[in-house]
Amino acid sequence: MSNSLGRLRVVASQQVHAYVTPGRCPCCGRDRAAAVRRGIREELAQLGLADRVLVEVHAADLGHCGVLLVLHPCAALYRYRNRREVREILQEHFGRGRIAWRLYLGCAQ
Repeated sequence: MSNSLGRLRVVASQQVHAYVTPGRCPCCGRDRAAAVRRGIREELAQLGLADRVLVEVHAADLGHCGVLLVLHPCAALYRYRNRREVREILQEHFGRGRIAWRLYLGCAQ
């Protein structure tokens, strides 16, 4: 992130990491990892970004409950509950080059 307005620099090597928490509560099951990865890849394909963004899934506890999306290299951390919110995040972050503030949780470190 380059300033308080949330402008992002999108580069060809940018990666999307979908982090799925380790299943300590009902909303965080590891079994969702494949569906999460598939959904993100489908959304990226619809946006024409499938060949520019690498999707990886990791099981990690990032201190937030639910399925999380971390967009690198800026490490923007988002929470989403459905496909519509994934689309919103990807359109804002990659399409418009800015933070999707409604779903933004902060910087993952």
